[in-house]
Amino acid sequence: MRPLPAVAGRKEIYQQWRDAWLEYDVDKAKQLLDEAGVKDTDGDGFREFPDGGKITLQLDYPADTSKEHISKSQQLKRDWEAVGIAVRILPSAPTTFGDRWGRGDMFAHAAWEVGDCQPLLYAGWVVPVAPDHWAPLHGTAYSMKLSAPDTLTSKSQLDKPPWKRNPPFAVAADDLPLSPVFTKLQGLLDQARVETDTTKQMSLLWDIYKVHIDEGPFFYGIVNNYPRPVVQHPDLRNNPRRENLALGGWTNPWFLPAPATYDPETFYWDNPDSHKITA
Repeated sequence: MRPLPAVAGRKEIYQQWRDAWLEYDVDKAKQLLDEAGVKDTDGDGFREFPDGGKITLQLDYPADTSKEHISKSQQLKRDWEAVGIAVRILPSAPTTFGDRWGRGDMFAHAAWEVGDCQPLLYAGWVVPVAPDHWAPLHGTAYSMKLSAPDTLTSKSQLDKPPWKRNPPFAVAADDLPLSPVFTKLQGLLDQARVETDTTKQMSLLWDIYKVHIDEGPFFYGIVNNYPRPVVQHPDLRNNPRRENLALGGWTNPWFLPAPATYDPETFYWDNPDSHKITA
């Protein structure tokens, strides 16, 4: 594998993204909300919009999700309600969850593990290229560029709200606050995919991350690098240890061909005579 080119500021950009929303400061959060005009005007302990409308964040998840995701949502509810933001945790039928998410019918997807962070290998986590991960309507539009390009420009479709189109999709021209940002991310990915100069290509990828830093966050990394137990025979040597496998904040990436990435050809038995294979 070729080493990454020395793109200027690469480590600094990573550190900015890693640390951008790291600080836990309840008083500062309350101050920022007050300055935004989001205050508790009726004295019930929860904040309202400037027009008096109630604020409730909803964390959607399929009802059969694992306990770790439910626990994570409960931690979010605890922390957000500590600053006066009401939170509802809502399970949904697993059989219809994916379709409803893809149609943009849900507030948030609270049952994901974010991995596979190299956009040229797996773009979905940092660029909306399909409805599966985040910004589902913009992801659908990107996937339609090849499968149904005429639909993206059809007046009969564009005259409808994004959620009423068939299929539901959103483009930069729609009156949605983040549409231009998501389209910018998609444009950077398109440039990177055809760029033949490796250094320029990597610069475009880091520009994608900078969009997340400067204009995000668009999804939240709540917990990272939590330990995963691995069973190892006591006689097997040169297995990678936890400190060798740090993922820099990403959890359970799917594109790593484990254990191939751990150089299994260098594993060995401490007492090979005890582990001979006999016919």
